[in-house]
Amino acid sequence: MRMIPLLMTAAVCAVASPALAEQKALVAECTGSGARFFLSDLTVSEASVSAGTNVPSSPDGVLIIGVGEKPYWSFAGRKQIDRDCGGDGQDEIELFPGGLQPRDGNWRTVVKATRMEGCPEMLASAMAAQNKGQQTTTRRVSFPKPFDPNKLPRDFNPGHSWSAAGDNRWTASIFTQGVDYGAEGAQKTDVRLTMELVSETEIRNTGSVKMSLPEFAQKVMNISGDCRVITDSVSTWLGD
Repeated sequence: MRMIPLLMTAAVCAVASPALAEQKALVAECTGSGARFFLSDLTVSEASVSAGTNVPSSPDGVLIIGVGEKPYWSFAGRKQIDRDCGGDGQDEIELFPGGLQPRDGNWRTVVKATRMEGCPEMLASAMAAQNKGQQTTTRRVSFPKPFDPNKLPRDFNPGHSWSAAGDNRWTASIFTQGVDYGAEGAQKTDVRLTMELVSETEIRNTGSVKMSLPEFAQKVMNISGDCRVITDSVSTWLGD
């Protein structure tokens, strides 16, 4: 991340009322056969930044998420949201979403080579020159019970603050900034991590830096849209 030009350093500024800034976001995860409703650890304004949406105008909004779908805020009732997600109109809110428990024992973590999407050639070339490729480490881990990424050993989680972002999925915001150039557009940077407990023997992590540039900067760098620098890792259980 030290190689990222200062031109790409930015901030997302969510404007919200004090009430919305403190209120926890209600999330509906569309599964295709209904919706899972749960209360996020993120506030409404934090969830808006995380999802890349505007802050809702009303505290009654529900953040709709789903595989392959862009998140958005809905003001329909929970029964209607469930029907729109393919369900029969249930509106129950899960108090404790998730519940998988990874096994204690020896785990192998494979950190894959960093990849880029939509980035300028000069950054891609610099990253490729320093990319060490796939890296593997093995360690013994005793997981907190019940599983909580905020209570993981420091070598597995070096001090990040994780918030629930779905079923057995968490996100940690590392850095968010931006500059508004008015009519010329905005420059934004969002650095975050995601963790997914796939099963009791597999954990996936992704670190991403998303950079959005105003149109004049995109033309200079010969790109269009966002530049993403992504590093994926997979941890698998080897045995006791």
